[in-house]
Amino acid sequence: MNKSKIIFNLIGIIILFVAYNSFAQTYPPSAVITMPFSNAYFKTGTDVEIHVYATDIGKTTNNGTVTKVEFFNGTTKLGETSTHSNNTYRFVWGCVPAGEYRITAKATNNKGVSFTSVGVLITVGNANFPSQGLAACKGKYMAGLHQNQLLGSWNSYFNGISAENACKWGSVEGNRDVMNWNGADAAYKAANDRKIMFRWHAAMWAAQYPNWLFTLSTADARAELIEYMEGIAARYKYIDQIDVLNEQLFTHQQANQQMRDKFSGKTNTAVDDFSWQIWLFTEARRIFPNTKLVLNDYGLEGSNSAIDEMLKLVAALRDRGIIDGFGTQAHWFSVDRQPAGRITQDCSRMARGGVPVYVTELDMAGGNDNNNNEQQQLASFQTHFPEFWEHPHVKGITWWGHVLNRTWVTGTGFTLENGQDRAAGAWLKTYMNSRPKVGYPMCPAEGCSNDGKISLAITAPTEGQIFTTADQITLSATAIDGDGTIANVKFYSGSTLLNTDNSAPYSFIWTGAPAGTHEIKVVATDNQGNIAEAKVTIKVNVPQGPYNGTWHVIPGTIQLEHFDVGGNGFAYMDATPGSEVTPVVNFRTDEDVDIENCTDVGAGYNIGWTTAGEWLEYSVDVKTPGAYDLDLRIAANGDGRTVTVAMDGVNIASNIAIPNTVGWQTWQTVKVKDVNLTAGKKIMRVTIGATDYVNMNYVTFTLTKELKQEPFKGSAHLIPGRIEAEEYDLGGEGLAYHEANANGNEGKATFRNDEVDIETTQDSDGAYNVGYILQGEWLEYTVNVAASGKYDLDVRIAAEGENKSFHIEMDGVNVTGPINIPNTGGWQTWQTVTLNDINLTGGEHIMRIAFDSDYMNLNYVEFKDVITGIAEEEFSSIAVFPNPFTASGIQINNAGEFQYKITDISGILVESGNGRRGHNVGKNLSEGIYFLIVENNNNVSVHKIVKQ
Repeated sequence: MNKSKIIFNLIGIIILFVAYNSFAQTYPPSAVITMPFSNAYFKTGTDVEIHVYATDIGKTTNNGTVTKVEFFNGTTKLGETSTHSNNTYRFVWGCVPAGEYRITAKATNNKGVSFTSVGVLITVGNANFPSQGLAACKGKYMAGLHQNQLLGSWNSYFNGISAENACKWGSVEGNRDVMNWNGADAAYKAANDRKIMFRWHAAMWAAQYPNWLFTLSTADARAELIEYMEGIAARYKYIDQIDVLNEQLFTHQQANQQMRDKFSGKTNTAVDDFSWQIWLFTEARRIFPNTKLVLNDYGLEGSNSAIDEMLKLVAALRDRGIIDGFGTQAHWFSVDRQPAGRITQDCSRMARGGVPVYVTELDMAGGNDNNNNEQQQLASFQTHFPEFWEHPHVKGITWWGHVLNRTWVTGTGFTLENGQDRAAGAWLKTYMNSRPKVGYPMCPAEGCSNDGKISLAITAPTEGQIFTTADQITLSATAIDGDGTIANVKFYSGSTLLNTDNSAPYSFIWTGAPAGTHEIKVVATDNQGNIAEAKVTIKVNVPQGPYNGTWHVIPGTIQLEHFDVGGNGFAYMDATPGSEVTPVVNFRTDEDVDIENCTDVGAGYNIGWTTAGEWLEYSVDVKTPGAYDLDLRIAANGDGRTVTVAMDGVNIASNIAIPNTVGWQTWQTVKVKDVNLTAGKKIMRVTIGATDYVNMNYVTFTLTKELKQEPFKGSAHLIPGRIEAEEYDLGGEGLAYHEANANGNEGKATFRNDEVDIETTQDSDGAYNVGYILQGEWLEYTVNVAASGKYDLDVRIAAEGENKSFHIEMDGVNVTGPINIPNTGGWQTWQTVTLNDINLTGGEHIMRIAFDSDYMNLNYVEFKDVITGIAEEEFSSIAVFPNPFTASGIQINNAGEFQYKITDISGILVESGNGRRGHNVGKNLSEGIYFLIVENNNNVSVHKIVKQ
């Protein structure tokens, strides 16, 4: 949590000066591993050369310098360096043993702020090394297109793959929730089989997007895009780079403005309103922890204004550490016409973004887009390609097609389909063959740099990992000797020996670790007495629990500095170690949360220096279920701040707007009304929104209405009978229903005023249906089952897409199993799904409809009597009608003189008397199911009757 403020007190007048540049002191440096690429393969007995591009430029403010870069295998530090060449920091990991590894790098700037790169996944094995393409050993990758196949002499040119169209969203998900991965699978397999670099092009582009996208709400569109990206990440492990956003500049695509509005949720979103791009790249960073995130566009060569416009967005992303590459589509119409030297200038300008430059789509035609351009194309290659390849900030090039007549523009191919080179292709081979070999990428094994030494790596725990005192902590390491054998491996906490292991695998489970910070040291000794040592530092916290051992009571006030014990990453998340307050306030000094003295009424302490995404948790005990007012005591100096409050992972107050109070100790109360809480012990989380810096003092919950669950119309739904989906019980969120979000009724129907999404139905029966359903949501209904027995169940449903289901519970017991929902072909195209022989027990119950999948519409469920458990005895001389009946009663005929009794389904007598033929009974009964027993002439007749 980080903020800077200077308060001067001059003659009783407080002047608050906010130093914005100091605010931004936490803006991170960049760190991008440019070599090796993900999926790189090395043969056992070789070195792995790691290149990291790291800068502290390109941000909106507060740029600086990188002071060091550290290199890691998992969480084991391999080494560090403070020297670089053109922002590239180099480290050689020597004599790497066989295995799969995740390499990362951490850059630290001159303000002490660090940033860790995304991971790069590599394999070291015993098979021969696959060297491929003109760029092998030449320092950068040179990739080509997968156009449903690899055309012509593809293998002789390239060592990386990008799919031309198969990886675009519109190609993959033409029908909503129906994924066609076939083309992407083929491209990925081609790269994976060759162990070469794979680029994903592209996650989001306002050209090839699903046709159904713009019919969705902003929330649904965002959810679908997240689902698409998560699908990519789950299916394809080795993606080195992804073009997260493609061609978003100006009006480069006709739908760019629509895309801005759809994903920002605004109208006429300004070009420089980067909120939605920040959201997009933030989600991509979460989803792709081992993939570099690239912003990609065209028309940059020869246009300072276009480059500068793109750099504005790059800076916003750099501030947040959510971009790894500046991508330029260097197409013929921009490149061919440039004079010698201009491409070099342009690449240098692009590098002002502080991240590597990637040429993501290169083609040249010599300014003549036809097949008679061989000499013009050759001249363009000779002039421009070296400027790209030799530029120190360009870290890789992807050709956008290479076979004549098989590229997107005529005249840009430089080989023929039979493998014969055009003049430009032949020149390219000569040029690349003349480039010096620098040992990477994809070079044959040439021995390793630490022959005879011990290669030691700690595989668990990881650097900075956090545990609790209750955890069993696994310590493990790999140790290989270059010219002998490992005698033993010892595990230490500080100087205390924990365990000695004399044979591989080397591991130990540490139990009962005391709270505190521990340096884990591993020492390996070989048969010649040589020693190698590796260290990681971990932290052990007490298990999460309430501050001072006492749960915060709701209704009541919670002082926000009384967050749970348990430490960073468990009871709270704070982005910076230690306290930013100077001098440190003498309260909870062992925590990383930034606590300061508070000048609000009541004094005490407040939380300060908060940055986006940080959170604190509190153990709370809600004594009374009901509707509450939430009062949050805050101070802020600036606009656009938000805070979210959640209970047990469900938001109860989302993005609370924080006003500009014009001072960090100028306090106001922000009220959120009608927050529904269920009773019980819970974990409350307070999260800072997308904009940094909110000071928080306390939160108060005031009960305004005690809630209890009760039937919607005051009486239970009758079974057998139909239950309309929208007539779920009263009681609110967590009692009568659960909604996954808190964005109001997306269905817009005015039938009820809560969070459940109800819309007007187009079905033949009923007025409304429940829609916009998400997995994990549920609705509850108080029901009264006439009698124990078996019932048939009709479910009225509409849905688009496959593999959807829900189930029904009675008093917490699943009575239906999964009810599979067909694809009805439309959200208002209704079908009835029937289940037979559902066993129900007579009496009053709570029925829950629990949704196990996203997106289906539900109109009603109807239980039909199959075997009630009480047979109705029929006598030809006695008839009762109408049945069901209303307030006018039910008539008994053909019985002569009779005696009658009416009982409820529990057997309790509710009415009795004598009568004659045509006598009406039951007029004063409440709605429900009853049994009418008629006695005459020594005969007894039992009838099940229903009062409506």
